[in-house]
Amino acid sequence: MTAIQKYSTKERDQDRARILQILLTNKAVASGILAKEPFAETQSAEQDIAEIVTLVGRLPAPDLADVLEALPTEERLALWSLVTEDRRGSVLVEASETVWDDLIEDMSDKALLNALRPLDIDDQIYLAQYLPRDLVGRLLATLPQNERTQVRQILHYDKHSVGAIMDFEVITVRPDVTLAVVQRYLRLRGKVPQNTDKLFVTSRDKTLLGELDLHRDFAACAANAGV
Repeated sequence: MTAIQKYSTKERDQDRARILQILLTNKAVASGILAKEPFAETQSAEQDIAEIVTLVGRLPAPDLADVLEALPTEERLALWSLVTEDRRGSVLVEASETVWDDLIEDMSDKALLNALRPLDIDDQIYLAQYLPRDLVGRLLATLPQNERTQVRQILHYDKHSVGAIMDFEVITVRPDVTLAVVQRYLRLRGKVPQNTDKLFVTSRDKTLLGELDLHRDFAACAANAGV
């Protein structure tokens, strides 16, 4: 039986240093990764890029976070683009808040949600405190009811979090339900939770399919009904 080779601390240190060396000494590498220069004009950078891809694939999340924090903005974005979507959430958890803006600025809401989903509930709660309210609502809509309740309670009662001044109760509906049916449900429910301006459309497996704006969509429905 072949023994699994341990990824030692020394090797991790060397790999982190190698990524920094490549990105900080050869500007064509970051430009090539970000497609600012054609690869045909940066042939010497292609091997370096391939090496970085390999190193990124094996470095643990804390090490990647350390490297990202040590890089200038352009090189940081280049390296971040090589981190696969399924690992981005774990890297964000390890990274300092000072680099979050750079890392998530160009990520779509869908990409951010996909990055958060593989995380355990504690890490999701940690990151949710720093995300825009609309995005937190989308995240909650994809969680099972017990986890959704847990996240809401922590966000609502932690006096240091943005949730301390927001109610994150989320109402979800199925895609085959009409607006008229949803309107009847809301009337029967009586009071809509404070700060609720959207309903989230989810499938039975909690996949987020879309959103309904309580003001725009329901006003349009009422107008059509009156025609």
